[in-house]
Amino acid sequence: MHEFKAHNYAVTDILVVGNNIFTACADCTFSIWDANTFELKRGIEGHEESIRKIITDGKNVFAGDDKGEVRVYSLDGDFAKMYSMVEEVWGLHVEGSRLYTIRDRGLTITEAKGESNKFTVISSTSEGRAPLYVTSDTLAYLDRTGMMVLIHDNTPSSYQLKGQLKTESISFQMNRKFKNGSMTSMLSKQGSQTLWNSQRKRLLIGRQRRTASDSRLADSRRGTAHFGRADIGDRVLKPPDLRRNHHSPHDC
Repeated sequence: MHEFKAHNYAVTDILVVGNNIFTACADCTFSIWDANTFELKRGIEGHEESIRKIITDGKNVFAGDDKGEVRVYSLDGDFAKMYSMVEEVWGLHVEGSRLYTIRDRGLTITEAKGESNKFTVISSTSEGRAPLYVTSDTLAYLDRTGMMVLIHDNTPSSYQLKGQLKTESISFQMNRKFKNGSMTSMLSKQGSQTLWNSQRKRLLIGRQRRTASDSRLADSRRGTAHFGRADIGDRVLKPPDLRRNHHSPHDC
């Protein structure tokens, strides 16, 4: 394990692309670090409000902030263009020329035109809040209360999965199928975790804890869900189809 001080203020998001680590900060900046030496390669300024989310499409880096701006950079940190989304950007996804942005008042899908502030709003919903997860044909995010996970098929029709108190993180597996459906993982601030079949709207696994809440969620390629806890570290949930296969978390 290696630790290094990235910023003088809170780090709001982390992105790893190749040999670069991108750290976004509440001081309106983000930095690029060498993933091998952990040396600072470049500091990026230009945002006027705290950066909430930083992502990549493999070609560029996109940073969304509390002013409602999504700024686009090269993988080396060179500024390319900017889109003003009006509301703060709490969640962000990019797919081709489409920008998916969300705060706590709805999801907006925008078709970018390749130049600063040239775009067309394709869809805007009054329901929805971050976090947001998008696959090629599915959207997953929360309702305004943070208690319900909303699953959309990128069509006007949608359905819901019942959540738990306050859902803090969502992870949706693109290519992993269970019982003819995809698996959606959820965790709540009360320390409980659930795995759902998102097509059949059926609960696969539910775990309840009354201790410290889980803070981060990640899925592995083997279909297991990893939950990070400050008090006990990493834990793994396996759907019923995988329980017979005793893979170590380190094999994921």
